[in-house]
Amino acid sequence: MLLGLIILVVLVISTIVALIPFFIGLFKWYSDNHIAKGVLILGQIVGICAAFALVFIGVFSEDQGTPHLTASSTFFVLNFIVLVLVNIALIFHDRFVKVIGFYGFIMTFLSLPLEILLGGPLVEWYTVFGALIFVGLLSFNTMIMDSRGQKRDMIIPNMSE
Repeated sequence: MLLGLIILVVLVISTIVALIPFFIGLFKWYSDNHIAKGVLILGQIVGICAAFALVFIGVFSEDQGTPHLTASSTFFVLNFIVLVLVNIALIFHDRFVKVIGFYGFIMTFLSLPLEILLGGPLVEWYTVFGALIFVGLLSFNTMIMDSRGQKRDMIIPNMSE
């Protein structure tokens, strides 16, 4: 039991240590469109808040009842909001791989009915891992965008031409 708790705390802290620089690093996606930039900045702020809310899911284990439910609910609401905001901000960016945005929207909007209809740990794991996959995909997209100034269509060909 103690080993499981230690592993959970290490994983939660590792996730937070990775998420905060990720959200700060989204500045690389700022565009000249003031609305998109504002939505992305809001997404960054909500994302950092979600990362800190994740701490309390690890601090308050499921057997502690209300504190865990409060922390969990806060994280999942913030997670939902941040995924929607970041996707909205990036969907019209010319270097954003649209399939990633499509994945983000589908995963996000599936988590809501699943939570209402099923609930429980399985849906929580789906939401967390789905969001982390989105973070990984967006990080990869950012790396492609940053790599030696290459455009993404040099790596992922644009078939419409």
